[in-house]
Amino acid sequence: MAADTVYTTLEEAKDHLIANDPEYTADDGLLMGIIIDAELIVSSDLGRPLSDFVDGNGMLVGPVRRAILLMIGHLYTNREPVAFANATEIPLSYKYLIDLERNYYGGDKA
Repeated sequence: MAADTVYTTLEEAKDHLIANDPEYTADDGLLMGIIIDAELIVSSDLGRPLSDFVDGNGMLVGPVRRAILLMIGHLYTNREPVAFANATEIPLSYKYLIDLERNYYGGDKA
């Protein structure tokens, strides 16, 4: 993924986080960094650049877009390396979305 290519907008991330009050902008800088990190993580998990998952309208395909939004939510909510509550994983939601498009063989997806 090119450093200047970001596929997820701040508005999409805020809508996903239900943090879409236009008056609240204090976390916008943090959230833009999280968006970039989430896109890098998803691209790494897929084994391919995100540009391989862009449709004819210039948008990321649904499962990849949703996986990025899930990762954004995770990184925004869990900002520290230690949790003081008992967290449980949502059963396979991120894994299911990534597995739909993951490149297991290292070459072009057939």
